Amino acid sequence: MREDEFYIGYLPQAPAGVRRVVRRVAIGLLTMGAVLSVALVLGQMPFAAASFEYGMVRGFDGVLYERPFPHVVMEDGASYLLAGAGKLGTREAMGHDGRQVRLRGSRVRRAGMTMIEVETGSARFGSGHGPEQVTVLGRRRLRGEVVDGKCYLGVMNPGAGQVHRDCAVRCLAGGLPALFVTGGEVLVLEGFDAKARRNEVGVPLTLEGVRKKVGGLEVLELTGR
Repeated sequence: MREDEFYIGYLPQAPAGVRRVVRRVAIGLLTMGAVLSVALVLGQMPFAAASFEYGMVRGFDGVLYERPFPHVVMEDGASYLLAGAGKLGTREAMGHDGRQVRLRGSRVRRAGMTMIEVETGSARFGSGHGPEQVTVLGRRRLRGEVVDGKCYLGVMNPGAGQVHRDCAVRCLAGGLPALFVTGGEVLVLEGFDAKARRNEVGVPLTLEGVRKKVGGLEVLELTGR
């Protein structure tokens, strides 16, 4: 662009030097935008391998236990946590601890854990069984994050962290199972008062309690703060 080149907006065409400069700047900005977009996409954390079989209802048979949260122990020994529709825990289990059950629902799955969103009114109960086997593993002090089981296991993705905190607080207040994500493990959290301790949901914190194995569930029973 020569020093004497000057472009006035109402002219039909800019001088050659001005056109070259504008073209280079435009190409540079477009290239920079494309590179930045790709970098942002590649820099995002991948979504967890979680799933919710929404609308796919199937039958389940097992033995129902109410604590630490309602769950069904299947014939192969696997334990499936139970949830109700929406942000509510299931009421199908109330008063039927230790009984054979046949119910219908949709699976929610993540990292080897399964939850069933129970179809309301589908549970049918049979004979009773003995108490569930509990193995106490000792006291533990662990650092992690409190999440609601239904969203974390697959109904929402991501289902943890600050971005999901408000939803998790409401889900836990509605009676959904509380989980504690610590390191590479996910523990069922027993004794967590979701309403009184709502400020502790979705943030890093340290919890102390008794580590147990309840049937097929890994559990942390809170005994102190």
